[in-house]
Amino acid sequence: MNTLLIRKLLFFIELFVLFLTMGACDFELVKTLTEEEYDLLKYPIEDYNDLIITLSTESSILNYFEDTLTVNMELSVEIDSDEIDSDLFVLENGRIYSITPTDSSSSRVSKNFTIKIVPLSPSYDVIIYVPELLLKIDTEYINKSASNSLIIEYDIFDHGRITDLSWSNDNQSILGLDYENDEILRINPFERSLTKLQSTVNSYPYAMKYDETDNKLFVVSYYSGDVDIYDLDDNSVNSYQFSATLDGRDIEIDTSRNRAFILTSSAKLIILDTSDGSVLHTATVDTYIRSIAYDETNQFLFAGESGISPSSILRYSVAGDVLVEQEELSNAGYNGRTIVINPAHTIVCLPCGGGNTGGYTIDAFEAGNLSNVLGTWDVGTYPKMAFFNPVKEIFYGCNGDSYDNYLYVMNSNDFSLIKKLQFPDCDETVLFSTNIDGTAAIGFTYDSSYEISRLHLFTDIE
Repeated sequence: MNTLLIRKLLFFIELFVLFLTMGACDFELVKTLTEEEYDLLKYPIEDYNDLIITLSTESSILNYFEDTLTVNMELSVEIDSDEIDSDLFVLENGRIYSITPTDSSSSRVSKNFTIKIVPLSPSYDVIIYVPELLLKIDTEYINKSASNSLIIEYDIFDHGRITDLSWSNDNQSILGLDYENDEILRINPFERSLTKLQSTVNSYPYAMKYDETDNKLFVVSYYSGDVDIYDLDDNSVNSYQFSATLDGRDIEIDTSRNRAFILTSSAKLIILDTSDGSVLHTATVDTYIRSIAYDETNQFLFAGESGISPSSILRYSVAGDVLVEQEELSNAGYNGRTIVINPAHTIVCLPCGGGNTGGYTIDAFEAGNLSNVLGTWDVGTYPKMAFFNPVKEIFYGCNGDSYDNYLYVMNSNDFSLIKKLQFPDCDETVLFSTNIDGTAAIGFTYDSSYEISRLHLFTDIE
């Protein structure tokens, strides 16, 4: 290794140590140092507040996929190495090969860690987006990226997996269901806070639907045959049993008619009268139907298949409190996700990993005629998620490409791209919701392989 390279690496190690030990900061810029700056420029710590570290991967220095870049970091407190995860850093043109205590002792607790990075291409630099806040063992870890998204590492402050998100009448917050801790959460993206609203009556709450008319939350749970109705004004709960043997998977409501539509285990769809808890109708549906969406205007219930290719969309009428199939689009795409409908009840979407009818895009199917595609949104390869702003003509989507971790913000009328925001890990299991006026949003990602849960807060999405 030549002398210049050693000097470069030593300088970056020094920068890395200084940055990680200086506390909270926002980074908005990418600052790349020239070769002359390596020796001549020694800024005070505060001038590095906007630094994103760049490491050179010149082909004359590195053998592709053989050599690794090594960076040492020092924390101001000791921490268990199990809490230093490769997903802690966001990298461009690189992946974390290993993170280990620098010393050779058997103890996992240390202040000093060595990160080895494998560059993905010798022709480009490796960019390391460094965590914003000083990492401490006794506080939460928060990482604010340059795209104005906030990541909260749940494993560190003991929250679990969220299985559903919803806007509410409180414009300052978004509601979440904590499946592992049996809690309804209130998440404030503006104050960047998360609080427990109340515990759920049944364990493993799985899906919910918000009633903006009466400020109530309808919840079904994974191992329960009850619908639990939470009054968010007085914190009271009213429960109705829809089955003694089945449990909930998804729920939609019609507030004008006091109806709940419940998709259950064992491929059943139940219509429940929410005024008295009586079961009005039970129907058997296709085994692969995993999500539903409701058109209250026309009393249509849409169902989307998942776990099968090709995936279908079905439209049912529920006008007479009986499930009547009206239309089936048998080839809506490959590897269906979660079905959604726009606020005007004119467009239905079923994001599919293999795309819908025209390649890797999300189709806007006409609600009254599913065979008619009104347009397409291009959110990248392997579409994964779709969401409509509750009050504005904006569509949000993301994909399953691990090299394209962005939230696509698009016009819901002309299908054009408005902006892209960095959304780390959105290629994993992903949930998303805006607040009621669409000025902020929450994204949740869950890596089932490593059981890592993250919450992403967006306040610049218009």
